[in-house]
Amino acid sequence: MNVHKLFKCLSLAVLFLVAPIAPRVQAQTLTVLHSFTDADGAYPVTVLVRDAAGNLYGATQGGGSTGYGTVFKIDTSNTETVLHSFTNTPDGALPDGGLITDGAGNLYGIALGDSANGVGTVFKVDTSNNTETILHTFTNTPDGAFPVGSLVRDAAGNLYGTTQTGGSANLGTVFKIDTSNTETILHSFTNTPDGSQPFGSMVMDAAGNLYGTTNQGGASGFGTVFKLDTSNNTETVLHSFAGLDGRFPAAGLIMDAAGNIYGTTGQGGADYGPMNTAWGTVFKIDTSNTETVLHSFTNTPDGQGPNSVLTLDAAGNLYGTTVFGGASGLGTVFKIDTSNTETVLHSFTGAEGSQPAAGLILDSAGNLYGTASRGTSNAGTVFELIQTIPVTIDIKPGQDPPSINTKNRGTIPVAILSTPTFDALTQVNQTSLTFGRTGSEKSLAFCSDATDVNGDGLPDLICNFNTVLTGFQAGDTTGVLEGKTVNGTIIMGSDSVIVH
Repeated sequence: MNVHKLFKCLSLAVLFLVAPIAPRVQAQTLTVLHSFTDADGAYPVTVLVRDAAGNLYGATQGGGSTGYGTVFKIDTSNTETVLHSFTNTPDGALPDGGLITDGAGNLYGIALGDSANGVGTVFKVDTSNNTETILHTFTNTPDGAFPVGSLVRDAAGNLYGTTQTGGSANLGTVFKIDTSNTETILHSFTNTPDGSQPFGSMVMDAAGNLYGTTNQGGASGFGTVFKLDTSNNTETVLHSFAGLDGRFPAAGLIMDAAGNIYGTTGQGGADYGPMNTAWGTVFKIDTSNTETVLHSFTNTPDGQGPNSVLTLDAAGNLYGTTVFGGASGLGTVFKIDTSNTETVLHSFTGAEGSQPAAGLILDSAGNLYGTASRGTSNAGTVFELIQTIPVTIDIKPGQDPPSINTKNRGTIPVAILSTPTFDALTQVNQTSLTFGRTGSEKSLAFCSDATDVNGDGLPDLICNFNTVLTGFQAGDTTGVLEGKTVNGTIIMGSDSVIVH
């Protein structure tokens, strides 16, 4: 197993709570939802899946009752339950890659090991009774060995995936398992020109075509992006990496509504050269198969080794993790916006986890969930990264600076300003608003009609807060507003005040 695969097998854990620093509107709140203890699992190396009720499911590559790994659930109260502990015989061992669900509550995944042939299995866990079933045990030749990444499930219930090795040339395969659990090899890789050692998850388009990456092979030996037409099992190389555009992709792909593909490479990028392997890239391949590097990592402060699948939000922003780099050299969570600007949302420090090698998932409120290595228990963690929308507020519009008398028994008007991308009138959940010296004070009295406070032609939301309930004390210099949007995303804003 080469170093690129080892990145994926590092124990994964969770991000830790980082105390917000004033001004609070810039905060990203990272909370550990669960720290593994080995008995309940260890080394969570897979991307999570979230059901409609908000429960999280994942797998650990170690720990559990026999040390061969687990499938786990974390409910909305952050209670972890082991749904299945692997025993190697006959159910497999060392689950790798993310789980997927069929909507009926069944989970599907892959394991790297097993007692029969030692080269991996495809399994199903029925969450209604936590029964695990082996759907296929690999034999190396001709059907593949060491499955990697998450499976893909089509509308008919067929499963698709990749193996790192095995197949006719022992360089990896793309396989299909139908609803009768019959496995079929759709493609065996040959290194040149089609690539070898596919590591990541595939993505399927509306026509049933599969898209994925190989870690090795292709024109330059640095890996490829490929398409597999499942109607005739024809494989096409969409891009061969050459170094400056990235090399050694070790993660899966995602696709936007327009058919553009996004992914990461663990090495390569703008700094690549004879004496520098460089730190990795985020790339895009458009529908004409043109590859564009959206970001080349530099190790510090932005991260190194992005070996996880990306996540795309409704606005077109990308989110992912790096295994190394960042402020402490222990990995990052990052965001790349639609102008290709990269922002580090969190740099791991070790106590809260380190070396996140799995991708992230996103809820409707814009919060991120993932896993990382180590942490306080040294067995890995599951984390939540709560994102906030910074809003501009104007306390007592027309007064600069605004003056607040703590003896006043009236209300304090606060304007939440709209922008071209944020309509305060329609996007703010007015009943969620709190305001005062810390931002958590439940002081809302009422919200009034819209007014264009700053003359930009956009209507702003004016809300009034009970002065006594704001908790202001003489000498305070900042007022803080908190709340949520109608879809649950946290908003924060602050403004200067004079309190007497």
